[in-house]
Amino acid sequence: MKDIRSIHKEAIELVKKANDLFASGKKEEYTNSYRNKLYLEQEAAMELLLNIDSEPTRSVIFRSAAKFAYLCGKYLEADKLIHFALAGTPL
Repeated sequence: MKDIRSIHKEAIELVKKANDLFASGKKEEYTNSYRNKLYLEQEAAMELLLNIDSEPTRSVIFRSAAKFAYLCGKYLEADKLIHFALAGTPL
């Protein structure tokens, strides 16, 4: 299993960078940054897909991936990720 925390931490760092890009008016770079965050959070979430015992981390990471999918306009992907999050035992 990959280190979920390091993948999630990298995604969070991309959030900070994306916010800076948005504040400076660089919309295309901002959008690309969010797309990269989505892929990282999805990778972390899928590592935990069947690990129901890792709550609440599992559902939080799926929620985060769903948010990034939504912000990227990938609504069906966001919906799927939300269902995966709720399939566990989120708090």
